[in-house]
Amino acid sequence: MQDWSGLFNEINNAGSYLYSFFGAILFKLFGYHELLLPVVNLFFGMLVVALTGIIVNRIWGARPAQLSALIIGLYPFAAFNSAIALREEPSILAFMFGLYFLVKWLQEESRAGIYLCLAFFGLATMIHPGWVAAIFGVGVYALLLLFKALPRIVQGSLVTRGYFHNILTAGSIVILSLLLSAAGEVTLGKGISLGSEEETVAELIESQFTGMPQGGSAYPTVIATGDPFSRPWLIPARIVYFLFSPFPWDISSPQQALGMISSVLYLFLVWKIFKNWKTIRQHQECVALLIILALLTFIFAIGVTNIGTAIRHKTKFLALFIILAAVSFDSIRFRLLRR
Repeated sequence: MQDWSGLFNEINNAGSYLYSFFGAILFKLFGYHELLLPVVNLFFGMLVVALTGIIVNRIWGARPAQLSALIIGLYPFAAFNSAIALREEPSILAFMFGLYFLVKWLQEESRAGIYLCLAFFGLATMIHPGWVAAIFGVGVYALLLLFKALPRIVQGSLVTRGYFHNILTAGSIVILSLLLSAAGEVTLGKGISLGSEEETVAELIESQFTGMPQGGSAYPTVIATGDPFSRPWLIPARIVYFLFSPFPWDISSPQQALGMISSVLYLFLVWKIFKNWKTIRQHQECVALLIILALLTFIFAIGVTNIGTAIRHKTKFLALFIILAAVSFDSIRFRLLRR
């Protein structure tokens, strides 16, 4: 409804306004239609399925890639994100491109890979601030690379040009992460931020356990409220509820019973990751992905007190769970996959 100058004055990445701005651009270019944004999100969802298969194929091979694409393509809550106009799908797509270039960097020592990775993670963070955990995850992994490289440098061991470039890149990522932390009011999603002068990180975490849970699928009060430092079991309990709820005792309607699809899938994926831990940790790209997964899970889990909201948020990085769990998908046989 605004002219172009007025529209560009409305650019704001707070909340979901960036997605609204993107939609307004499409409407001004092509005219308004109620299905325009859902069609764009559907296309984004197809790309997410394809990227999941491509990344799994790079790490584990073709057959696990087939099953991985099948799982994420048929998971109803992932399909939901690409069926209506939500900011989740474009942010997931940007995150998936970031994962692809991260894997490319670690497998091929691609100089452009890490910078494209951070660029796409940054774009995802602009759409939804919780994705900043992915940037910090890369920073943590870069710090590990630096610590592993120090003995070789001190002992004067031969360092290849590519390895030296990775060390320099890792150092720059660590510096970037530290600058983000020191910048002040860096939002990690769901009210958690770093660098705030008013509150420490501990106080911000504690604040996530003070409000009463709301909604028809709210967490039990014993999980949602309390002092997480005097009762340290609250944090792992919140993470367990985030990943595996709803549990049978949480279901009070047939609609909520549909959430058991999520519970079963994530139990299966986490079990596969745990069972094949020794194999996964031998791949440096998987170690980086595990760090990112851990940070994303922690940040979103701390800020969520509703089962429905938990399902929506953890679906954002379902592909990351699948990529890691796909290590043993080649041993699973389905008739649908037989040629």
